[in-house]
Amino acid sequence: MSSSPQLLASQSHDGSLVAVAVLPMTSRLTIQIYQVETRALKTTLTTGKAKTVARICFCGNDHVIVQTTDQSVLIWDLKRGGVVAHEITCDSDKSILTVTCHDSRIYLLVGVGASNNTNQKLQVHQYDPTSGRLLRKVKVGKREGPVVGLAVHQQSFLVRNGSPKEAFRVLNAETGAKLEKYKYKQKGGPGGIYTCRNLVVLPTLTSIALFDWNTKQWLEPLPGGKGPVRLWEQDQQVHIVVGSQAVYRFSSGKAELISKIQCHHPVALLPGSRDDMTAVLHNPTAKGGSLQVQTVEYNNNDDDKLTIQWQEPTKDMDDKDNNKTAKRSKESMVVLGPGQAGTESTTVSEGTQPRNKKRKISGDDSSNKKDDDEDMEEEDDNEGDKEAHDDDPTETIGVSIADRLEQLTRVMEEEDALDDMVDFNRHAPDGRIITHKENFGQTATTESLSELLTQALQGGNDGLLELALGVQDTQILQQTVEGLSDQSLNTLLTKLTTRLASKPLRVAELIVWFRAIVQTGRIRDPAQLLPLKNLVQERVSYFPQMLQLEGRLNSLKGLHLLDR
Repeated sequence: MSSSPQLLASQSHDGSLVAVAVLPMTSRLTIQIYQVETRALKTTLTTGKAKTVARICFCGNDHVIVQTTDQSVLIWDLKRGGVVAHEITCDSDKSILTVTCHDSRIYLLVGVGASNNTNQKLQVHQYDPTSGRLLRKVKVGKREGPVVGLAVHQQSFLVRNGSPKEAFRVLNAETGAKLEKYKYKQKGGPGGIYTCRNLVVLPTLTSIALFDWNTKQWLEPLPGGKGPVRLWEQDQQVHIVVGSQAVYRFSSGKAELISKIQCHHPVALLPGSRDDMTAVLHNPTAKGGSLQVQTVEYNNNDDDKLTIQWQEPTKDMDDKDNNKTAKRSKESMVVLGPGQAGTESTTVSEGTQPRNKKRKISGDDSSNKKDDDEDMEEEDDNEGDKEAHDDDPTETIGVSIADRLEQLTRVMEEEDALDDMVDFNRHAPDGRIITHKENFGQTATTESLSELLTQALQGGNDGLLELALGVQDTQILQQTVEGLSDQSLNTLLTKLTTRLASKPLRVAELIVWFRAIVQTGRIRDPAQLLPLKNLVQERVSYFPQMLQLEGRLNSLKGLHLLDR
């Protein structure tokens, strides 16, 4: 009998994004990033390796940190696309016990020695999420039991080391010197330690222990619950969510119940605004095991019960969603990992070719009318072709995966090209008219490309950048890239990596730009190329599986032909 799904979730520092993982995962590790305001899926983070998620947390607003059960920590930089920017691993004689984030830094509680719950030496490792570099190590004593936890509070480390004689100890974050230790009568539990303002919270076997940092006194505990404990500050009060069961308010030295939560689906509760919080629900019976992001009020109920229900989509909601996704924008683009379906994927085969889209770009009415007549004739021909293909089922069976991916990418890029002709019909820096990136690519000079590229990178204009990427002349391109500042060069490298992650079949177009950047000799830090390296390794890791799938499809094709 399979276990019920479990949700792991975290929220960005500004509350605009939510990262969600559904356990157990059937194949590869997948993290979904949702926008809280629009409740829409923004990005899907994946890795080619099969890993199990143990913990998710945000570091600031742009870095997603995932601790896995195989003693590694993955760092995604959302500004660099949906590929792993850095991976932290431990030597065989070390184990990563837990991870937390504080003030744009990552802190790992690491056990040194055999992982047998006792006699391990404990260290705190501090990392920079942007570079993935280890900044420092601090020794924080010995491990004395299975229950551990780490929190950073007021320039101090709060460590649970599993000791049966104490609840947690306080150590200097710079030197590791022991400052204080506090005992508590209840031992064991799921582990972890959480802080907010003057409150310290420790989950135990039967209750949630509360410690007042100002008075250094233990307070009346809360009833225990399943799931993580989350704290946030609101109106100089601390709000406490215990798993998915209850919400409490802590003020004046005691905690009072606000709402008891009732939900028939797996749910993760996260901080919200003044009187609400963010709820992420998972519906295993919905198509594909859907996730849903809601904003629920918990502070204005007549009684102390709050029921959270799965909201079935209505026709009005569907129409609204369709209007939002009518034109694919880069802000809402799902950055796909290898084999990730995404919300915009379609099936394209030889028997289902895209129809020519009629869009008025320029010219008089007579020419447009002539084009319309020709398109009408082409559509009639396509209808006949489609019927012919439908009569012969073997036409679509012989299409390889690579051909289908290429056809799908071609359809999407044709739509983008038409959008470029409408949206980016503008003057070039030297006064010429630009109507399409291919036109600019054929007539660009070093001066015009340099000015256009500088404007695109400094102004964050992706439209101008796409026009610049149409240039494939290696001599012009090399001279232009060499004239960029170091900051612009790093920005260009990041944007190229992001584009390659979202559209792998653009590699032929983008590789000349990657080559030009490397040949400048100004990429001296290997960390700058690490996201690109991770992306390539991730794609390559799926190649054997794709070959196996291709072989199975060919076998099925052969069996089908034999049956006929």
